[in-house]
Amino acid sequence: MRKTRCIRLGLVDVNLVLDLVKGAVLILCLGLGPGLVFSVSAMAAEPVYMGAKFCRTCHSSADKDRYHRWLESRHANTFNALKGAEMTDSRCLSCHTTGYGQTISEKSARKDLRGVQCEACHGPGSLYKSMIVMKDPELARAKGLWDVTREVCLKCHK
Repeated sequence: MRKTRCIRLGLVDVNLVLDLVKGAVLILCLGLGPGLVFSVSAMAAEPVYMGAKFCRTCHSSADKDRYHRWLESRHANTFNALKGAEMTDSRCLSCHTTGYGQTISEKSARKDLRGVQCEACHGPGSLYKSMIVMKDPELARAKGLWDVTREVCLKCHK
C-alpha cells in the first residue's frame, strides 16, 4: 500500500511517498522548474525508541496533556523503584526501562529511556512519530504504532 502526499512550496512541488509494503521508504522529488527534477530516496532502518520527551512535542497541549499526566504516574518512575543490583539486572530492566533489549540497536539501558515511557506500550516511535503519519491511524499502525492491549500490559504485569 502506498500513500502519497504532494505539497506545494512556492514554485517547488514536493512529493512524499510512504511505501507501506516495503517498510519506511521516503521518496522526495522536487520539481525545480521546467525539466529540472531533484530526487532523494532513503530506506529507514528498523524502528528505534525515541523517548517520551519526543512524544511531549505533540502530546502536551492544554486540552490533552498526556505527557504531564504520565510524568506524575507510577509508570514514569518505575526505574526509581529499582535498588542495588536490580539496576543492572536485565530481568528488571526489561520492564523498568523502555525498549531494553527490544531492538538490535538498543541493547543497553539508555538513561533517556528509564521508566515505562510511551513507547513501552505503543512501540518504538521512529517510524510513526511524524504528524502526517499520526493523523492516519491505519498508517500509524502500519508504521509500528501498537494498540494497547491486555497482551502488551502482560509483558510486564504477569
